[in-house]
Amino acid sequence: MTSIGGIVKKINMFIFIHVVLNTRYKMGFVKFTILETFHGVSGDIMMVKVEEVTRALYNKYSAIHEKENGRPSNTQNQTPTERE
Repeated sequence: MTSIGGIVKKINMFIFIHVVLNTRYKMGFVKFTILETFHGVSGDIMMVKVEEVTRALYNKYSAIHEKENGRPSNTQNQTPTERE
């Protein structure tokens, strides 16, 4: 049987990122789901990874938007969770 730690290392972060990027969901739902599924330290580690990946994707998007439009996006100075 695979340990929870093994699952955390192998899980595809894009499953959670999809939910965050879908306008019907918020990071709060992802956090709730992760913490309910992966209790304790494993859930905390998973949530940190999801937030890091989400922030990196958003920063990349903002940089591309600024390069293409010559100006920053309206919410560039906010992280995805600050806009909730």
